[in-house]
Amino acid sequence: MNPQDDKTKPEKRLASQEAPEPGSLPIRTSPQGPPSKRLRKATNSKELETILDFLDLPYQPLRDLFSIQSQLGPSITGITQSASDSWSWRDIKRVDVLDDVSPVAYLEEFHQIFSLNIRNHPLALPPPQLPDIDLYICSEKHAEIFLQKTVCPRVNIALQMIFDKFTSQRGDEKLSLFERLPGFNHRPVYSPGLRSGSSSKNNAMVPDLWCHSFSDLMQKDPPFLVGDVKLHRKWNSSLRRSGNNDYEICYRSALAQVNFYMVIKKLMSAFIMTEREAVRVERVPGWSGWLKVSKPFVGPRDMSIALMGLCFEACSANMSHTEPAGKTKEVLSDAHYPREETEPPSSSPKPNQSTASYSPSIPDQSSPLPLRQKLERRIKQDDTDLDEYVSRSSLDSELHDAM
Repeated sequence: MNPQDDKTKPEKRLASQEAPEPGSLPIRTSPQGPPSKRLRKATNSKELETILDFLDLPYQPLRDLFSIQSQLGPSITGITQSASDSWSWRDIKRVDVLDDVSPVAYLEEFHQIFSLNIRNHPLALPPPQLPDIDLYICSEKHAEIFLQKTVCPRVNIALQMIFDKFTSQRGDEKLSLFERLPGFNHRPVYSPGLRSGSSSKNNAMVPDLWCHSFSDLMQKDPPFLVGDVKLHRKWNSSLRRSGNNDYEICYRSALAQVNFYMVIKKLMSAFIMTEREAVRVERVPGWSGWLKVSKPFVGPRDMSIALMGLCFEACSANMSHTEPAGKTKEVLSDAHYPREETEPPSSSPKPNQSTASYSPSIPDQSSPLPLRQKLERRIKQDDTDLDEYVSRSSLDSELHDAM
């Protein structure tokens, strides 16, 4: 081969190295290396060094439910109600504010744990993106799924990294954690409550979330603490002391449910979560029906800190999360205790005393008249002008509805 031909022959270039056409943007190649290394590089660029940095990673915002309500139909507004004869709002006689419980207080109390270095931990990665359908919360079940895919996994990963960090160390630093939090030696984790069978009554007895030992996968041992999930538009902390009797009943109904879980599990602390906030609930030792509720932890970041702090306190050596022995006393009702629903609604007019003893001539259901004649007589007595526009078909439809 002639050497001069090699000089005149153009050099081969890769597709990514070819010069761009005039007016077009240059092609940008993806970084070299496996996806895990690329993800690790992106993580390190955000200075993900501590447990708190991991909890501070942004969450995907919730989507507006009303923007897709017309597309999905009326079923999107359905809610899941959980009720049982085992508890009632009447069980909660007094509700006080639980002071000194906030994200700042938890970060200061457990500063050593939240500031642990996790730079080289394999789990210190940004969470995966959720599909849009998981960001539309329209029922309690949707709220449970959302929390089980966002807040709870991040908290569980953080607890796992803390457990791995201290178990891999030796000496005084390892002993300091397990001496302060002896329950942490069992590797706590948050899981949904296990429900078996199709009986709604038995399923209502199971809390929505458990904080338990990782080895207790079947949730047979006593948990560290339990919690319940509610739909935010159905229950939230703003219902407290709202001045509305119905809101007060709704607010205390959820507290009664969590109080029932604490009693049967012999716990003193629990929590209530929605897709937007979380509150801590405590029983007052020695009293029945007396609870203390914290101010809300608003947003997924503060909600994750709340679950972390609750777990640390449940594992703490200087705090007993189990019920003390002895009988409990009944507490008196507070000033915001709801009244019984014996009065008619305020929107309905009260009966006139002068006509209270008046009995109309319309026959009741025990009358021997046929149902069609009853309806005809009722229509005529309600309004004499109805005969002009009430058709036979409308009467047939009312008769069909009555049957």
